[in-house]
Amino acid sequence: MGNVAVVSGLDQDYKNIKDMDNFAEVKPHMLVDEISPYATLLGIVQNGKYVGCFMVKPEDFGVELEEDKIMLKNTEEVLTSMNCSAITGKDKANADYLAINAVLNLFVCDYLGKEDAILNGNLNRTYLSESYQRCREAICSGKAVETLKSYVLATGGKPIL
Repeated sequence: MGNVAVVSGLDQDYKNIKDMDNFAEVKPHMLVDEISPYATLLGIVQNGKYVGCFMVKPEDFGVELEEDKIMLKNTEEVLTSMNCSAITGKDKANADYLAINAVLNLFVCDYLGKEDAILNGNLNRTYLSESYQRCREAICSGKAVETLKSYVLATGGKPIL
């Protein structure tokens, strides 16, 4: 199986969880299947072996998210507009949020197989931060939006950017 990260973003009340190993207590706080602006649980398989569940926060990636700037009205028009602004880097807050969600792919592929990917019971923050910087650079350089355009065209879609 190799390396895997299973993601569960938590709500802002995650601090009320007393026992992170008690699924019945954690489940009501599971918010999204992506990195949360508050905290995120990651079930990790490293080199084919389940090694545990780890909590990460945006600061573990070297990012401070401003919640009021990334919380959006859940309409197609608003989300499409903000996603376009995020992937082009025009909206810094949402570009940061997009980048931390892309981080896990890089971290799992490029770092999780390393012996020091987990240090002192936590995911290696240096590797998380390096992954974030690489994702953010892809956004700033235009590589992310060009990749998206190529994918949309290859799958028969019509680019909106």
